[in-house]
Amino acid sequence: ADSSAYKLCPLYVDDIVFSAGQDLCPPAFLSTDFYDQQVALSWDEPDAANYGDVLLFECFESCSLASNSFNIDHPDDYGSGGWFRYSAGGPISCGSDMLPCSDGGIDDYSAYAEWCSTGVTIDSRMYTDVIDLTSYSTAHLEFVEAYSYYSDAHDSNMVEISTDGGENWNVVYVSDPFEVGDDTWYNTIDISEFAGQEVQIAFRYLDATGYGEGWFVDNVRVWGGTGSESSLCGTFQ
Repeated sequence: ADSSAYKLCPLYVDDIVFSAGQDLCPPAFLSTDFYDQQVALSWDEPDAANYGDVLLFECFESCSLASNSFNIDHPDDYGSGGWFRYSAGGPISCGSDMLPCSDGGIDDYSAYAEWCSTGVTIDSRMYTDVIDLTSYSTAHLEFVEAYSYYSDAHDSNMVEISTDGGENWNVVYVSDPFEVGDDTWYNTIDISEFAGQEVQIAFRYLDATGYGEGWFVDNVRVWGGTGSESSLCGTFQ
C-alpha cells in the first residue's frame, strides 16, 4: 500500500550509503510476528476510532449505479474518453477486478476513466457533492487506485479539493501511472489543511494525446476528526 506518509527506504550495504525518502514513517496499525526464518505482517484497516467520523464512503457495490455515485464533468467534451465513457464514446457502467467492499465479498467494481481515441486532450473530473468539514479540525481522504495500460500514459492524474463550489481546485495528490504500474495502491492523504470548511473532492483524469491509460478508483472515504485521532505513522520496532 502507498500513501503520502509511507515511503520506502533503500539501503546499499556494500557502499554504506543510505537513501531515505521524505516524511519517512512506518504504516500505523501494522503488527509483526517473528518466526523461524520468516516474518508475518498483519495490517488492520483504520476505523472511526482512528480517524473520526466517516463523512463519505463509496465502494461502488452496484456496477449499473456506479456512474451515479459522483458528479461527472468533461470540460472539453469531445464525446469520448474520461470518466465512465469508452474511448470511442458511449457509457461505461464501471470498472472491474478491484477490491471487494468487505472481506470475503464478491463485488469488485470501481469508477473507471478511459483514454480518448480521437487524439485530443481529455480533461475529465469526477467529484463529490459538498462535504461539510466546518465542525472538524482534522480530515483524511482514503481511496484505492489501479491502472490498465499504464505504460501508454502521457500525463499524471490528480486528486483535487475545492472550497468555493468548484470554481477553483487545489491539487492534493498526483497519481503517476508509471509509479503505480501493475500494483493496486491504498492511499491515505491528510487533508487537514481544509478542515473547518465546506469542500468538494475531485479525481481528475488527464490525457493530452489519446490512446493512453485507464484509471480505476475505488473505496473512497473521507473522515472528519477533532485532533485526538491516532497518527498515520506507526513506530519502528
